[in-house]
Amino acid sequence: LQAAHDRGARTAYLEVRASNAAAFSLYEGLGFARGQVRRDYYDKPLEDAIVMTLKGDQYRGLVGGAPCPP
Repeated sequence: LQAAHDRGARTAYLEVRASNAAAFSLYEGLGFARGQVRRDYYDKPLEDAIVMTLKGDQYRGLVGGAPCPP
């Protein structure tokens, strides 16, 4: 996140398997929000992905020890 921020990024995205409750707990605790569903994104087994987003004003000190500007 720091490297992306240093290059001007103000939003981070990631995908989480729909069944991965531990990942949702971790990422939501860091300020990520659940968003769109990507149907059948994963295989073996076939499963949806949930896109999670962290916007600049939600960084909660993850980057440089202070929230990023919006």
